[in-house]
Amino acid sequence: MRGRTTEEKSVIAQSLLDNVWEKLSNNEIAKPILHRCYDFREVEQAHREIDKGTHIGKILLAF
Repeated sequence: MRGRTTEEKSVIAQSLLDNVWEKLSNNEIAKPILHRCYDFREVEQAHREIDKGTHIGKILLAF
C-alpha cells in the first residue's frame, strides 16, 4: 500500500467497506477449513502432508 496514491488507497478502503466488512459482520464469509495443526517441531511431517497434495484446507504450525 505504501506505493499507492491517496486516491488509490481511498478506492481500496471503500471497496473493503462495500464488499468485505459487512459480509464479515453478517457471517457471510466462511471461516477457513483447517485440515490439521502440527506442533512446530513436526514441520517436516507438515511439509510431507503438503507435498502429498491430498489435504483439503489449511495446515498450520502451532508453537
